[in-house]
Amino acid sequence: MRLSYAEVVFFKHNNFEDCERLIKKMNRNKRKVMVIESVYSMDGNIGNLPKARALCDKYNIVLVVDEAHGLGSLGKTGRGI
Repeated sequence: MRLSYAEVVFFKHNNFEDCERLIKKMNRNKRKVMVIESVYSMDGNIGNLPKARALCDKYNIVLVVDEAHGLGSLGKTGRGI
């Protein structure tokens, strides 16, 4: 993110109401990318993929999910989300 010189905005942990509030403040003409984790390693919380996806669909945002801690622990076969 730093190398791209993109504006980086952080929202409260797993709080998609806060995320939407920040999205509404951003420039509508700039491309946006939301990055979340499937499993947050520090506390084991699971990212709310349905809410993240809904926001990304609503505002035409690219969604990136870091699956580093979900592999082997999530999904029917342990292959992650």
